[in-house]
Amino acid sequence: MSTCATVSQALDEPLSGTAATASTWLLVEQPGPWGAKALTSSRLDPEVGRGLEAAAEGTGVRVALIRRP
Repeated sequence: MSTCATVSQALDEPLSGTAATASTWLLVEQPGPWGAKALTSSRLDPEVGRGLEAAAEGTGVRVALIRRP
């Protein structure tokens, strides 16, 4: 089986540094679709999304939307 990590390793690419890092994660369940900027491109009230972004800025907290499969 070939995976991205397997191909990267074969190409001698560095495997670290591509995943998001945060000291704390705040996961908000949000059904439905969202865009690249999930907090403001989803069914969340845009004001709420902007507020979450502002509150998390500079704190080490990363806010992410999740949904049930």
